[in-house]
Amino acid sequence: MKTLLDAQNMAKTLRAELAERDVFSLSYANCLDIVARQFGCQNWEMLSAQINQSAKYSLRQEPTEHGAAVSLTEAQLS
Repeated sequence: MKTLLDAQNMAKTLRAELAERDVFSLSYANCLDIVARQFGCQNWEMLSAQINQSAKYSLRQEPTEHGAAVSLTEAQLS
């Protein structure tokens, strides 16, 4: 998983797939917590904080024709 948006999309997909199969209805918040547990976190707030923390320190070095340039990741821009 690269960004917070990836994790949120996983929860949306889970909810949609369960509803499509008439398994049972879960709220989006419940699905976020399930996704968090899949990544070893106790709840969504903990996973979200972990993703945000790692995004703060994930600058990428991208070479350009004029030398190396530092760019922000997608998570840092949102």
